[in-house]
Amino acid sequence: MRKTRIKFMRHRSMITGALVLLAAILPLQLSADDQAAWIDLTHDLSADAVFWPTAEPFSMTTDFEGMTEKGYFYSAYTFKTAEHGGTHIDAPVHFAEGGNPVNEIPLDQLIGDAVVIDVSKAVADDRDHLISVADIEQWEAQHGAIPDGSIVLLRTGFGQFWPDAEKYLGTALRGQEGVAQLSFPGLDPLAADWLMQNRHIKAVGIDTASIDYGKSQYFKTHVALMTHNVPAFENVANLEQLPATGVYVIALPAKIRGGSGGPLRIIARVGSTAQEPDPAQVMQQVKDTEQAFAATMADRDFDAFTAFLSDEAVFFSGEKPLRGKQQISDTWQHFYQEPGAPFSWMPETVVVLDSGNLALSSGPVLDPEGNLVGRFNSIWRLDPDGEWRIVFDKGSDVCEKEP
Repeated sequence: MRKTRIKFMRHRSMITGALVLLAAILPLQLSADDQAAWIDLTHDLSADAVFWPTAEPFSMTTDFEGMTEKGYFYSAYTFKTAEHGGTHIDAPVHFAEGGNPVNEIPLDQLIGDAVVIDVSKAVADDRDHLISVADIEQWEAQHGAIPDGSIVLLRTGFGQFWPDAEKYLGTALRGQEGVAQLSFPGLDPLAADWLMQNRHIKAVGIDTASIDYGKSQYFKTHVALMTHNVPAFENVANLEQLPATGVYVIALPAKIRGGSGGPLRIIARVGSTAQEPDPAQVMQQVKDTEQAFAATMADRDFDAFTAFLSDEAVFFSGEKPLRGKQQISDTWQHFYQEPGAPFSWMPETVVVLDSGNLALSSGPVLDPEGNLVGRFNSIWRLDPDGEWRIVFDKGSDVCEKEP
């Protein structure tokens, strides 16, 4: 019985041999500059742009457009806009007396590495979803703690509705009547407080009209952030194009003296960050990922198990390796159909390459009674979407002592 279980168990080879194998079979990594791409996170500012129901919409008039008497083309326009419409920034003074106005926000708070917390699945079930501490902790269980000095971007999926005000805001009504009908997700004030007390972040951005959810009456999330001089970016575009990590953001607003906000041009670079990956942080990410992977067995959650598999994963099992996500899933499914977990595992050692995108995790495999029955070594790869997925796995029996 033990042999039957162990031969399907998780990737077990000597650490040195596994790292040599990685060097031989994985392609050379491109430089950060070669992999990087810029993504515009800004909606066009136009008459179609979504504005708060009580704010005047954007307007633009033509001062001159055409050929001049001197024979050259010339155009000039005059535009009028509220501070808080379209993709824009909320300066701390917006909800905190004495807070920084937009022209006094330090540039360092507007530029830097970012993380993207995706709550779009929860929002699909509840458009008034409050992004909770639990949502943040779930993200951190997969990716590690939010690094100090990060910009936190919250992806609700509402960007898909822009610029349809009725779908995006929950109403097409204007004025106070429209405010009363607002319906969209936002950051829970308790989660905002948690971030201020437990994480040192630069700014928060979201792909909705407000960092507070639509039904908010007291805008406690704004207050929680801005009393700590943390600005918010609202109506951010294209967050679905960003991975969870490995994002570098530049968010520069119009420099309005004394302003409580203003139009924002925000862009992101994917595939290159300002700093080299922190080895300790990456090791913790891999350890957390391995623990979450192991929890799928204890929780009897087969769907969660398959989510950790790379499409091209290889699990060494018996005489022939299992190749690909589908074959591995088909073979492992029966382990998740039994009432109780037939075995468990836990990470004991994690080794990460300097590139920060490949790692090896190893540790013991235990039977239901907690007896050591094998060991595993797992090769994990950080995919472009920011998720760690397993690419190689091989189990081995425990060598018993000679009498």
